[in-house]
Amino acid sequence: MAMGIAWLDNTYKRITGFPLRENRMTWLRSMNIENETVGEGIRASVLERIVMVNVYVAVAVLVAYFFILPQSPLPK
Repeated sequence: MAMGIAWLDNTYKRITGFPLRENRMTWLRSMNIENETVGEGIRASVLERIVMVNVYVAVAVLVAYFFILPQSPLPK
């Protein structure tokens, strides 16, 4: 699924003309380059925002289920 989302995101960026950037995590980048700007001025794409909202909703539902509806699965 992650590969499918990455492909869809790259296709969306290519079609809309969104500036492509290197897909490497910040902590894996070289320490030699002092003038490298990491993500400055580049906004999140629509697909990235959709994924972020889905993660926030999923975590909120999990927390609500865990704390608001505590039920023991053990028989009484």
